[in-house]
Amino acid sequence: MNEKELNSGLRQLVSRGEIELKMTDQRVDCLLGQHLPEPNERLDRLKARLTTQIQNDAIEKGRTAVGSKILPFGRFIEAIRDEAKLTRLEIANRLYKDEAFVSRIERGDVHPTALPPSDVANLLMLFRVTISQASATMNVSADVSATKHGLKAAARSHGGLRHDQRGEDTERALDVIAARLHQKKAAKASAAPPANTDVKEFIEKLATELERKGRADLLI
Repeated sequence: MNEKELNSGLRQLVSRGEIELKMTDQRVDCLLGQHLPEPNERLDRLKARLTTQIQNDAIEKGRTAVGSKILPFGRFIEAIRDEAKLTRLEIANRLYKDEAFVSRIERGDVHPTALPPSDVANLLMLFRVTISQASATMNVSADVSATKHGLKAAARSHGGLRHDQRGEDTERALDVIAARLHQKKAAKASAAPPANTDVKEFIEKLATELERKGRADLLI
């Protein structure tokens, strides 16, 4: 839906009274004599609210489509975003971050345990990721990171590309290979590898943060 269609549709809904406008304190103050919002200002707020709802619905469908795939944390987030057909910039705007922040997480350039728990909590809340799923994917990230390091060292010794020359597709392929090696290692051990100590400590902080934010629904 383009901007013109969105504006036209919203005007029709407002004119027919099909969009409920709750009487907030701000609107009451306006009616009591301060100033009435300009039509465009009201339309912008409605558009922002509608856009957020559309994105939330898309993320919910994306989360369901991805399911419980064994992926590093960043690639798990990326998979949901791709299924939701949202851009990194759109996600960054929802998190009040820049696009580079989302890119670093998805590519695995920064492990989630190196981030403030509040930032990761906001990410889990947006993507509807439970604490147990986050723990599993973060443990995969730790193992995959070590495996990728070995793969990259081997590639360099055979004339492979340096980090600054690798593109998105190459990085993603390395993640897939490393994740598959992780799965094979777990299968041979007949169980998941032991939890990373750093991840375990971070998950405890993350659980506290989610509880503080009132998202007990994700503490499973």
